[in-house]
Amino acid sequence: MSIIIKNLQEIQQKLKKRKGENDITYFKEIDKNIQEENKITTLSITILKTIDKAFELIKLIEKKYLNLKKQIETEKDKFEKDYLEEIDILKENLIINLESLKNYSKYELSEYSKEEIDEIKETIKETREYNQILSNLIS
Repeated sequence: MSIIIKNLQEIQQKLKKRKGENDITYFKEIDKNIQEENKITTLSITILKTIDKAFELIKLIEKKYLNLKKQIETEKDKFEKDYLEEIDILKENLIINLESLKNYSKYELSEYSKEEIDEIKETIKETREYNQILSNLIS
């Protein structure tokens, strides 16, 4: 009987030893799983930070785009305004020149002969045509 008890005790010790080994293996497996989860969590955090940075860059690009668009519109408006002002000045000068020529020709016509008057009229006509062409080009 003592041999049986002794054998049972040895079996019990072996089982305890195996159970302890199983416990250590189990805890090692848990630790390994925790480390893997930590790696995944760290990677997820890195990905989220990268996405946040991408959105910040998108916002910055959008802001710069809107600023450039506004600047282009401002420059375009300024150019159009300057261009239209220049055209208005040219038109006014053209009108003034035509009026002066008209007034001058009325005043001076009395001193010229019929042929000279016809020549002056032709010159005035050509000048008007030329000015009309210029006016059309400007418009």
